[in-house]
Amino acid sequence: MSRILISFLCLTLAGCSKPDDSWYPLQEGYWWQYAVTRYIRGEKHLQKSIEAMLEPRKIEGELYYPKKRADGRTDYYQRRDGALFRFDPESKTSTLVLKEPVEVGTSWQSPSRIRFLEVTGAFEQTYNRKIKEAIVMEYRIESIDDIVTVPAGKFTNSIRVNGKGSLYGGGGSLKEFMDLDTINIETIDWYVPGVGLVKSMRKEYTFPVKFENNYLEVLQIIRKDS
Repeated sequence: MSRILISFLCLTLAGCSKPDDSWYPLQEGYWWQYAVTRYIRGEKHLQKSIEAMLEPRKIEGELYYPKKRADGRTDYYQRRDGALFRFDPESKTSTLVLKEPVEVGTSWQSPSRIRFLEVTGAFEQTYNRKIKEAIVMEYRIESIDDIVTVPAGKFTNSIRVNGKGSLYGGGGSLKEFMDLDTINIETIDWYVPGVGLVKSMRKEYTFPVKFENNYLEVLQIIRKDS
């Protein structure tokens, strides 16, 4: 499905260059729109996310591929050593996003931070200090032929990447008064060649007392501009 979609886009756009058929396209002109659903303390929130690849640029002599988001943020990507990395120019750190070979069992580690989980009340400040710590995520390719249906279409050759990580949240007021032992992240991401990320699920929660926020992102539109 994904290769047919990209081929159709190239036929309909004059002067379209050869498409990037990798698992995470970085070619200038690619444009994605996602529908985002967030559940915050059980309340449903809907929004859209738009991302576009820009012209490659060099940072301190290294070539990177910028992806601009509608909220103004720009992420910088680079392929090297058989893997895809996301680079932060401010901290000058790289995060491993996807590792080759793309086959069941390929695994890697990357740091992540709590993005959505919120705790309010007397211990909010203590909790907020705690979640600034990085959580080491364990990622593993669990499937290379998942069938995924999203608004952009049905894809039969998706790879599924599962991620899991936890941070000890006990000690002090968090343990004594809120009974929080761990702060956890679980993710599932699906990628399709020539399309990139088509679906993403993220769950952030505490244990054993549950404060929980869930995040779902599905691809609505993919376009390749000439």
